[in-house]
Amino acid sequence: MPLILAIRNNNAIVVACDSSDADPSPAFGECIVLPNHAVILIAGNLAAVKGLVTDLMPELKRQPGAAEVAQLIHAQLNLSIVPDIDQLKGRVEFIIAGFDEIHRELLPSMYYMDSAQTFDFVIVQQHSVAGGATAAITALLNSQHDFSEQNIDQMQVLAKECISATKLKWPLAVLPYVKIGVVAADHTRIQIFQ
Repeated sequence: MPLILAIRNNNAIVVACDSSDADPSPAFGECIVLPNHAVILIAGNLAAVKGLVTDLMPELKRQPGAAEVAQLIHAQLNLSIVPDIDQLKGRVEFIIAGFDEIHRELLPSMYYMDSAQTFDFVIVQQHSVAGGATAAITALLNSQHDFSEQNIDQMQVLAKECISATKLKWPLAVLPYVKIGVVAADHTRIQIFQ
């Protein structure tokens, strides 16, 4: 299972995942970038949610912020998958990272949903959230739990360390490409490494 990860400070979010493709913004995959600068990260059984996400894509692209994207995905998961969740093979985790307008100010926001918890909608209060193959990175994220004062470069280094730790622990489980991105209120930049 790939690793998906989001780390935020007060101004930006760094997202990271290992991926099966080299496209910085595929129509569907582990890392999907939307026009509103929200990013959808998916770990686990992607095939189980591919139809749901691709069917929602026109509507997801019209949403003003990350909260609306997360709520739309959550609603569709509850309609389509949760009633038969016992039929779902494997596990699926979502992280939605982006910006939301709160008190007339754009602020970084992160949301998490996990099939192991019947896709309960979680507004992430901490400065980081991870899904997928997380066992190797728990200590890395817990050692620096408040990232509000970290700059983007420091958060990117931490994201790379998390991917490297996962590769060291499970070299055959990690997908061939690594995507690390910076999500800001006015732009999203994804870099791909092999």
